[in-house]
Amino acid sequence: MKNRFDAKSVVAGLVLGTIVVASVAAGLPGSGLVGRYQASMADGKALIIDTVTGQAWMDTHHAKVVNDPDFFKTKTSATTR
Repeated sequence: MKNRFDAKSVVAGLVLGTIVVASVAAGLPGSGLVGRYQASMADGKALIIDTVTGQAWMDTHHAKVVNDPDFFKTKTSATTR
């Protein structure tokens, strides 16, 4: 008996496989960065915290003085202190 593949079955299998892989990948820890950086402001001070590394940046707004020179730089996982 010959193995014959129906084009609809092949496409349906590829779509289903892609959905399964995407669903599993979406549930893996660290797959998203939503909520990684938390910001807070009180008494003229602003604080940004990287919740993964614990690194923090602070800026004092009322005095126009930047306490941390890295405060306005782009926050990436490569930033180290």
